[in-house]
Amino acid sequence: MGIIPLYLVSKQINYLVYDEHKQELVAQYASGRTEMFRPFSKQSYTLLLQSDNLYDDFVKMTQQLQEVKSST
Repeated sequence: MGIIPLYLVSKQINYLVYDEHKQELVAQYASGRTEMFRPFSKQSYTLLLQSDNLYDDFVKMTQQLQEVKSST
């Protein structure tokens, strides 16, 4: 599939882009800042696609990913 964009209704985030080959989720913020989250599994991205509360689920997933990185 390659690169998959996901647009969400948020004042803070313009869009998310998932690159399945790199297992990377990129967040483009309204401030112009870009942040990359890796590794981000396709399964996690699929959960975001199916989410009823995309913004909150994105925040939870990326916080968990950062906690795992900081504990290693």
